[in-house]
Amino acid sequence: MVSILFDKGSLLIKGNIRTPYGRWDSRIGAYRAKSMYYSDIIDYFKESKISFQDKVMHPPPIEFISCKITLRKYQERALFNWNRNNKKGIIVLPTAAGKTYVALKAICELKTQTLIIVPTLDLVDQWKKRIKEFLDIDSGVISGGEKIIKMVTISTYDSAYLKASYLGNKFSFLIFDEVHHLASQNYMQIAEMYVAPYRLGLTATYERIDERHKILPSLIGNVVFSLNVKDLAGTYLSPYVYEKIYVKLGSVEKKK
Repeated sequence: MVSILFDKGSLLIKGNIRTPYGRWDSRIGAYRAKSMYYSDIIDYFKESKISFQDKVMHPPPIEFISCKITLRKYQERALFNWNRNNKKGIIVLPTAAGKTYVALKAICELKTQTLIIVPTLDLVDQWKKRIKEFLDIDSGVISGGEKIIKMVTISTYDSAYLKASYLGNKFSFLIFDEVHHLASQNYMQIAEMYVAPYRLGLTATYERIDERHKILPSLIGNVVFSLNVKDLAGTYLSPYVYEKIYVKLGSVEKKK
């Protein structure tokens, strides 16, 4: 009997059977694959009519969610496009356009264990308040000295990366706030070491100067919806004036 297990951030496929994305690990006599390919490997077993035991997921309990969110038309289109893309992909909206509400609505619809990954502690607090206000549940937190895992949990990028070997099989839905951070050399391993099949990236600034944003589609899916400030100014966002202010940099600043 073939069995698939989660092992410290990667998948082990025991039973001496070759699978897509698997590489033979001679140290343990089994195939090993990146955790991000979990759903693909399960689909392969089912389509190939291979009997298997799935021992991967160890999620926290499901809780009742009270959804109190009404989306704007453009937010509905963004969520529709993400759902149509097999619940994977990136939504690009300007600051204050309500990316958080789209993500909260996605949580309402999926009703599954969710990890929200953010770059700062301030954003951890903001998400906690929004989850309590609109979903009527208390969220877990993985950050610094806190380690409380619940159906909906919030983590900083640092904690999600450092604790991937422990957290990687506990969530089916990953939300990456300020997803451009995910493209860094270390943080990209978060996407690789978690088994979650559903993935949503949020950002107002998708492109990076180093062009590493180009790896994001392979980790969480393509950009499925994008609007800029001009698209929403005067209707959903306040009118604005764009003005360039040039400053002279010193030698030290230029080096930085």
